Amino acid sequence: MFNFKEECQKFINSVMRALGFEDLPEPKKTEIIQIIEKRTDQKITITLFSDLDKKMIAELDKNLSDDPKIEEVVSFLSSKIHNIDEKISQAFGDLYDELVTDTLAIAKKAREKMEASSINNSSDKSGNNN
Repeated sequence: MFNFKEECQKFINSVMRALGFEDLPEPKKTEIIQIIEKRTDQKITITLFSDLDKKMIAELDKNLSDDPKIEEVVSFLSSKIHNIDEKISQAFGDLYDELVTDTLAIAKKAREKMEASSINNSSDKSGNNN
């Protein structure tokens, strides 16, 4: 049986590992994990709600608390959505690609800017000495 909480933790660990964030100091590490958790909840919610009709949404509203956690939603919908575990796994895969690709691209741009700035600063200093 699909254990959402366990799979979610595995997903977050794999993203942190892929980005090289496993050894970040606290509280930065916790802050990044919370950001990934929020994005994960959003992605799973969007994925699952895209399969719901109005009747299922009404049933969900009726049977869950006002502000349900994603685990409650997944648990409730597991009997309602065919292949829910496959849909969630696909959402994890898509989100992994988004997070890792976007973050690595941003990091690359930042490195390039820092290197360019460093080169410019070095040439300014050497130019001032002449």
